[in-house]
Amino acid sequence: MLHFFNSKKTLILIILTIVLVPVSVQAQRRGRIEGDGPRGGNIDAVRGPFGAGKIDAEGPRGGEIDGTRGPFGAGNLDAEGPRGGEIDATVGPRGRGSATVEGPRGNEATVYGRVSPNYNLNVVRQPYVRYPNYRTYGTYYGLYPPLVGYPGLAFLTTGLLIASFDDNSGTTVYVYHIEKECEIIEYQVDENGNVISEKSVGPADDC
Repeated sequence: MLHFFNSKKTLILIILTIVLVPVSVQAQRRGRIEGDGPRGGNIDAVRGPFGAGKIDAEGPRGGEIDGTRGPFGAGNLDAEGPRGGEIDATVGPRGRGSATVEGPRGNEATVYGRVSPNYNLNVVRQPYVRYPNYRTYGTYYGLYPPLVGYPGLAFLTTGLLIASFDDNSGTTVYVYHIEKECEIIEYQVDENGNVISEKSVGPADDC
């Protein structure tokens, strides 16, 4: 799985840049490009007004990429390698999103997306206000310094730190919100790198 996706990393980054990254200078322009490679590969790209666009690419050995970008930055990318590996990535109009990666042997990994802080953080934090040593961190994304050394928490690098508190034993517990497959998931992790709980707290915006 790693070999497949590493070998396609540059191509996927280029496609993501073309399809999912807004280009404000050309927001009002339209265009189309078609091309065939010498070994049978081909590409068909269309750009609409206000940044909307679509791209279809097929490699000479059967790999495919299908990318769509909406006019306000939302987009979706489907990529399939010649040996069966797949990527399905979704990005919302404000840059949030998630991706599911499947290797040619069926193993999968989920990439988590950043949640928007548009909802009322005071309301979200309310259940923890009366906990011992309750603390907030403003709008803080990523692992708080005491958690950085735990590889098992790497998926929270795009998470929003809601609050922290002490449990009955005096151990600090951190509360994170993160987007996963169009759901906002709340994780509680302790200062020792343990995931204590995981629950959905509602649908993500724009899903």
